[in-house]
Amino acid sequence: MDEFNFSSPSSSPAPAQPVTQPVAQPTQSPATPVQPLAAPGEPPVISPPAVAQAALPLPGQSAPANAQAPANVPSPTTAVNPLLAMLGGGVLACCLVILGMLIGGKGLSGAGFVGRGEQERIVNAVSKVAPAVMNIDTEFSNENGDSQFLPTPGMENQPRAGKGTGVIIDREQALMLTNSHVVSDPDSGVAAKKIIVTTRDGQKFNGKVLGRDRRNDIAVVKLTKSPPAEAKLAPMKSATDLQIGQWAIALGNPFGNANTITVGVVSALGRTIPVPSNNRFSGEGKAELKDMIQTDAAINPGNSGGPLCNINGEVIGINTAIFGIGTGLGFSIPITKAKSLADEIIKKGRVEYAFVGVYEETITDGLKNEFGLPDKIGVMVKGIHPGSSAAKAQIVEGDVIRKFDGQNIKNADDWEKKLATKKPGDSVKLEVSHEGSNKTLTLKIEQKPDNVE
Repeated sequence: MDEFNFSSPSSSPAPAQPVTQPVAQPTQSPATPVQPLAAPGEPPVISPPAVAQAALPLPGQSAPANAQAPANVPSPTTAVNPLLAMLGGGVLACCLVILGMLIGGKGLSGAGFVGRGEQERIVNAVSKVAPAVMNIDTEFSNENGDSQFLPTPGMENQPRAGKGTGVIIDREQALMLTNSHVVSDPDSGVAAKKIIVTTRDGQKFNGKVLGRDRRNDIAVVKLTKSPPAEAKLAPMKSATDLQIGQWAIALGNPFGNANTITVGVVSALGRTIPVPSNNRFSGEGKAELKDMIQTDAAINPGNSGGPLCNINGEVIGINTAIFGIGTGLGFSIPITKAKSLADEIIKKGRVEYAFVGVYEETITDGLKNEFGLPDKIGVMVKGIHPGSSAAKAQIVEGDVIRKFDGQNIKNADDWEKKLATKKPGDSVKLEVSHEGSNKTLTLKIEQKPDNVE
């Protein structure tokens, strides 16, 4: 889906036209007399109230028997009430202002309704993490074939360049965490030929890609020398430890505007977003980034790879994608997931994924009826990767894989979770239903090829 943007330079979609709901016409009311306005500098002209035709009695006289009380003369009590209401309203307003100042901390912000106490916490959080945030400039070779990058007229032979962000996770080993698409060509997957990293105070370092996981858009870059600081990662077990509505602070290099800070909240958790078809860093075919943090802290091209932090200045996510035609829709990889992938990259140079060569789909009521299946247990095989373990075991399209090491398979997600428990070199027993008959096959787990999603 093209509406998701990543930090790589690309043409921006035309801004969406706002949808305007028609406004109902106001209800017409009878015309009322209009009071004349006073000329500038003169007191306002006020028409006297209409009174009854009967004359009022003089002092000492009694009113005539047929006299009626004036209809529109206000009583003394009525005349005083507006004044008392105004005084009471003023007192109430003062009380509310004082209460707001107490709740807000030490006062009200001139730029919104964030109390000064919260402002100080945000400032302190930024001061803790900012020294570990790196601005990244990359240069890519023009020898990688077709690309989503469009050459600038007159600069067709110039190297393509990009900008992004990274965060230091190990100062001693000079290791930086960022997005794969920041430091590698989004089409070919070839790493950038030149990576320049700049600190907040202007120090520059050269970087080299140590390894990357294109499926989850994570990369580890090793710098030529030790940077000034490393970020503290939030002590989370998973993204579910976060609370929707908690503060979120994004730091990065949007559109080359180095050292930019934006503030928002954690808007949602567990989001799944599709990877655009012209940004194939996840491999061929349909790709998705799962379990993402959604935030309304402003994220733009160039923020990719930078940290999303909490109010304590601890990293809770790696900013990765935005919804191009909307506002307040940014997505970050939870730091628990990003750090786990980074650890495997540091240890092995890559992330290993179990693979048997099956392309599967969940069994729906429609598939169940079409193929005459007894139930919806298992996954339907919709394709086989040539030369894979599944191909060698003669599993074919239309087969149903019902059990994984003796356990029932609920759906495609359950299949993927079970397969993820295996490592290349392991074996698995699959119960496969073929044209109404069941058979048990033993398959060897392989490493998933880079060009396979």
